[in-house]
Amino acid sequence: MGMQTRSGKKKPKVPKQAAPEALVGRIGAIFARRSDLGDDLDEGEQRKVAAGKDHAHFDRVRVDEGTFTPQGLKGSTTFQNSKRFREKNSPVGDRAVCVVTSRMSAALEAHAAATPLRKPVSFGPGRLGEQLWVESDTLDTSAVCVGDEFGVFRGGADAPALVLRVASPRRPCSYVDSIHGGTYTRDGVRSFAARTGNAGIFCRVLGDGGAAAAGDELRLLQRPHPAWPLARLAKLVYSGKGLLSGKPLPRSDWAGTAAELEEAAALPELAVLEWKEELNGMLGRKPIGQYAAAAPAPTRAAPDAAGGLGAVAALALAGNAALLLIVAASVVLG
Repeated sequence: MGMQTRSGKKKPKVPKQAAPEALVGRIGAIFARRSDLGDDLDEGEQRKVAAGKDHAHFDRVRVDEGTFTPQGLKGSTTFQNSKRFREKNSPVGDRAVCVVTSRMSAALEAHAAATPLRKPVSFGPGRLGEQLWVESDTLDTSAVCVGDEFGVFRGGADAPALVLRVASPRRPCSYVDSIHGGTYTRDGVRSFAARTGNAGIFCRVLGDGGAAAAGDELRLLQRPHPAWPLARLAKLVYSGKGLLSGKPLPRSDWAGTAAELEEAAALPELAVLEWKEELNGMLGRKPIGQYAAAAPAPTRAAPDAAGGLGAVAALALAGNAALLLIVAASVVLG
């Protein structure tokens, strides 16, 4: 149970975290996506191009080393630098790198083993379309927080070759269910991964970026929001039914208090797409992200005959109103 405040209300229970000094992992693999799959086409056309090249959705090419920029892994085209993402009206850098750890993968395997799914699953390096696969006994979404900064260190160097800042858990799309388990319900892998955050961790690349290679060490550098582990955020946002509806999340999906909602929405490091834009909507604020892009723009009446007549009628009404005001004033003053 949570702690009691002076007012008698219970404070929200914050999940226990691994000690920051224990948050160390090692890069096990780097994965790139082919750049000839039509990612500058509309979604339907892009799928045809990928199918024609015998490309499955999460197929990736394993590479020994990669250069990461604020736009992502150099030479690799993924959703965040495709036409489909640009239409979402969200910052590209929020999703520059997707990280999956061995501990997160183990959680998905445990769920699949305990749940009757329609098709078998197979998790492991590259199976979720991530760019970085990290081996770690401690790194998962219950131990990683919004805004955490991780350095990539090579060969005992004192300075990191690359710095990543955590932006959000990954909200998985329906491809996760189609590839892993074939169960499109709340029991499916997608829904479980959404409410636990175990489908991946999206990170920004700080500065100009840098290089990473298999064998490099990942270490925690800074933690500005220790009260906001990714697992906590994912549970509060995506435990309801809205994920499977394909619509903006309703306020009733929020699983926490009103104060927690305000606090989460105010996290400056939190990604816009699928996170801050949803919290913003729950709070009834002006749409941002993809919802701002989808909002209808104010329109003027077309300059046709009907529009012209409407304008004339409006002017006539305005003139009559003005005349009445003048007459009334003269009666009062006279």
